[in-house]
Amino acid sequence: MERSWTHADTRKVLYDLTELSGNRARAGIDPDYMRLLPATDAMHDIDTAPLSEPDTGAMTPAAVAWLRQHLGQDSSALPARP
Repeated sequence: MERSWTHADTRKVLYDLTELSGNRARAGIDPDYMRLLPATDAMHDIDTAPLSEPDTGAMTPAAVAWLRQHLGQDSSALPARP
């Protein structure tokens, strides 16, 4: 998800997304057509992502989303391993 915004006429919150498989922008997506990814699936994707792969397209969308969110914060480093 790139951003959320409110439609001027309908006052409905819409989302601008980036399709990770093709890196294409999708604007004005209605949340009625979106579904949440179950947490167990997202964590499995993150835990098994091929992080050494130079092509982020090889990673699953959940892993890429987590990495983008973390790297977009103040720190540019990944968290230390426990």
